[in-house]
Amino acid sequence: MTEKKPKRSFFTLYKTAISSLFAHKEIFFPFVIAAFIKFLFLEIIYFFPRAPWSNMFGFIISKLWGPDSMHFPHNFLLLQHFFVKVEAPFYLLIDSYLIGVGVYIVHKINNEEVLNIKQIFREVLSYYLYIVAAAALTFFLIKGWFFVAKLAYARAELIRSTAGPFFFFFSTIIYGYQYYNLLANVLFTTLFVYVLPVVVLEKISILKAIRLNFKMVFKYFWITFFTVFTTTLIYLFVIWFRNIYSHGILDPGTIIWVLIAQICVTQFIYAIVYTAVATYYLLDKEGAL
Repeated sequence: MTEKKPKRSFFTLYKTAISSLFAHKEIFFPFVIAAFIKFLFLEIIYFFPRAPWSNMFGFIISKLWGPDSMHFPHNFLLLQHFFVKVEAPFYLLIDSYLIGVGVYIVHKINNEEVLNIKQIFREVLSYYLYIVAAAALTFFLIKGWFFVAKLAYARAELIRSTAGPFFFFFSTIIYGYQYYNLLANVLFTTLFVYVLPVVVLEKISILKAIRLNFKMVFKYFWITFFTVFTTTLIYLFVIWFRNIYSHGILDPGTIIWVLIAQICVTQFIYAIVYTAVATYYLLDKEGAL
């Protein structure tokens, strides 16, 4: 009678994934590229109110957002506005592809193959449309939740009660809004986190990838959930930083540092989560998980 192999604990697997990430710095490469592209965009929109950019875009910006948007402190509100607007296309068109590159690097390292970065970029690019579709699946589910959450938030703002169940509802929604969104993000990410790695590693269509994704999620739900949840807790730093800024405690120009922190933390989370889930998938495929 053969003995059953004991299952690895979440902590052991998570530690293995983190160790692999820091032992092989090449995995960070695509995530650093994504951060650099966002920094570049941030720099461009930061200098919009200044020459020579103001000569080209000043008239359009003044017409759309008013002449005050070209001057302190309204220029920083415009900066944040532009950055929020491009987050979605950045994630779908750039982040998703570079996450796929990171996953494929993990695969190459796992197989002890020589890393040819140019070749990896080309191979992953061949499945670009499937990768974008995989990213869009999770993205639009999370956006759907945000839409519902905003409706609840707007309803809570109309409540004027100072006691009782309505006041409790008001307090819960208003003060917990950002944290509920973060938890929903964790849950939806957990449910579909294997889709993108499966598309890249198996080179299959999105529907087949979704089926394999759910197989992995149902098999290792708590390991996957706590991987995403534990890593995403780092984002609390950005939420607290943003809350301090929104209360007017910091100078308006501090928003640039809030956005820089958001970029760095987000890319770091992507690096850890996708290195971990790619590692779990490869270990399961080898029968070693």
